[in-house]
Amino acid sequence: MSNEFLESLDTQNRFSKRVDDYVKYRPSYPFELIEFMEREHLLKKGYVVADIGAGTGKFTELLLKANYKVIAVEPNEPMLSACKKIYGKNKNLTCQNGSSEKTNLPDKSVDLITTAQAFHWFKLEETKIEWRRILKPNKYIALVWNSRKKGENAPPFLQDYEQIVMQFGTDYQKLQENFLVQEKIIGLFGENGYKEFHTIYQQRVNFEELKGRILSSSYIPQADSDIYPKMVVELKRIFRKHQIDNQVTLDYDTELYYGKLD
Repeated sequence: MSNEFLESLDTQNRFSKRVDDYVKYRPSYPFELIEFMEREHLLKKGYVVADIGAGTGKFTELLLKANYKVIAVEPNEPMLSACKKIYGKNKNLTCQNGSSEKTNLPDKSVDLITTAQAFHWFKLEETKIEWRRILKPNKYIALVWNSRKKGENAPPFLQDYEQIVMQFGTDYQKLQENFLVQEKIIGLFGENGYKEFHTIYQQRVNFEELKGRILSSSYIPQADSDIYPKMVVELKRIFRKHQIDNQVTLDYDTELYYGKLD
């Protein structure tokens, strides 16, 4: 499955200038995911987990808290450096420069592959070849997303937030059209199929945190952009409209898709 638009982007360096905002303002994930994966035997004590596209280590942190050995694989040097700085003292962590298509890990060396908030960026066919190489036989892959609630069933604040993203996001709509997440999930697991687990997660933020959260997104204009001031004005407007006790809530559907390679 080739995608000319995504392949035309410099996906490796797309977040390089957003690392600080990513570390401070991106949400974590519910620990419930780890508990579920243990119940379903995706994770077992003593496992080595490759967290691919680990970024600054948002999901890596949960695996480390559960005392798993984790190899955080990330191609973006500023993000990998942040992961090392934050979690590097943990003896169970190894940080590895590498991509989903070329992890630089040994053959049959990991018991589980996880990827959080990243699979939509990967080249599917190259990734399948690489993951088949590094994953031990009959072991699982777990794909995770925090998906911001959208549409008419989303809370009013998030409906207004989506309008700002649509108005000011540089290539937001084009990305949504080209990620083809469901097709890629089906393409990854093939005839074996996959299972799903869903839960909810909330992030309560003040205005500065909300601004940092939106700036952590790769499609949002940064402070040196001509349209940045107007975007901040709009963000302040919807914050004031919806705030309770000087905070608003970002609601997420946390999604886990898991299975074995075909």
